[in-house]
Amino acid sequence: MSGISRIRPGGRATRAAVMSTAGAIALVGAIVGVVLGGSAPGTVRNPISFGVVSPSGSVYVPLTPNRILDTRDNIGHTGKIHTGVAMTFQVTGLHPADVTTNVPASAVGITGNLTATRQSAGGFMALTPAPTNNPPTSTLNFPAGENRANAVTGSLGTGGKLSVTFIANIGFPSATTDVIFDVTGYFIPGAGDVGPVGPTGAPGPTGAPGATGAAGATGAPGPTGAPGATGAAGATGAPGATGAPGATGAPGATGEPGATGEPGATGEPGATGEPGATGEPGATGEPGATGDPGATGEPGATGDPGATGEPGATGDPGATGAPGATGDPGPTGEPGATGDPGQPGATGDPGPTGDPGPTGDPGPTGQPGATGAPGPTGDPGLNGVVGGYLRINGTASTPGNAEVSVTATCTGGRFAVGGGFQVVSHGTGDGPAILASYPSSNTVWTVTAGPVFKSTTWSVQAYVICVNATP
Repeated sequence: MSGISRIRPGGRATRAAVMSTAGAIALVGAIVGVVLGGSAPGTVRNPISFGVVSPSGSVYVPLTPNRILDTRDNIGHTGKIHTGVAMTFQVTGLHPADVTTNVPASAVGITGNLTATRQSAGGFMALTPAPTNNPPTSTLNFPAGENRANAVTGSLGTGGKLSVTFIANIGFPSATTDVIFDVTGYFIPGAGDVGPVGPTGAPGPTGAPGATGAAGATGAPGPTGAPGATGAAGATGAPGATGAPGATGAPGATGEPGATGEPGATGEPGATGEPGATGEPGATGEPGATGDPGATGEPGATGDPGATGEPGATGDPGATGAPGATGDPGPTGEPGATGDPGQPGATGDPGPTGDPGPTGDPGPTGQPGATGAPGPTGDPGLNGVVGGYLRINGTASTPGNAEVSVTATCTGGRFAVGGGFQVVSHGTGDGPAILASYPSSNTVWTVTAGPVFKSTTWSVQAYVICVNATP
């Protein structure tokens, strides 16, 4: 039968049922990493086990956490430690008068917190039972200048001592760091009394209320109210075009014209004056050389014209004849036939809509519809009975050697109750350091990983454990 015994500080181990030392170390390391991981400054990462404890059965004895190494205050060692140089410090027998803080000489293993602070370069520390300047594994990884801590469980070395070695990243041969170690418990060979059952944990928070059920069907509508009064009629459309006129009747006969009056007498013309006498012609010259032409005789003077006779007096115009009597108008022609009426004009645009009549009184309110059937009850919150577990893997990180965060998410209305990680792949060197693994919400699990001293290329994947909540 396997088991683990827990005794009070200073008590006696009497129970025979024990578990293997390796199993006890792994279990207590996990417990201490969660419960006591914050006793030193910095961020607690993942619990680490180291060394091998003998004999095969042992009992774990918790202590009041107390600091046995702090190089800042020269506790357990004077001054910082240097890269590549192992430093050994005493663990047992430091408080022999106080069983609540002392690790006895009979102890074969311990639990505690290892912290790095004020480091001048990034790297890692290894906690070992025996000193080694080139440890093959790391207990705590950290960057430069950042406080980092880890819960540890492991075996003690000769004389109740432990050794710690700082290995700085390549390129920092003179790097140093301060180191702190708080002891929280120890292992002794044999079995102890069974401790009392721990108190029941506080109840978990009340789950979120289920979703509201669907609304019932809408009741039938009430009867339609009476119609409102008819609005006023629109304006009359424009009249149609006028039809073509009928034909013009024949004109009446023209009356006879009146008689024309006599013209007045024409006056006598005046007498014509006598012409002047014609001059004698010149003698004809002898022919021979043509003489110079004689000068052209002067024309006779034109006789004075006779005086124009006085015009006769213009006769008085004849009296205008009396107008002829107006002829009887011809008989009025028969009226022309009525022209065909034109085609009716196009219907005028309707006038603007009259103002609506007053709203009719509303009809009586219809009877309310029947109440709809209640919707189904929503799923209960987290305090419902767990109906089943489901593991969902997240997306693996892209292979590389830099700090990354990956997530896995519950689907289908499930809630996250746990989670973890797996290293999907890594190259020829070491895999990554897991810096954090925690629920970042009710449905998401987040894992953060980073490089270590000998890592090359690697990839990590988060997973989340999901549950349904059923009534």
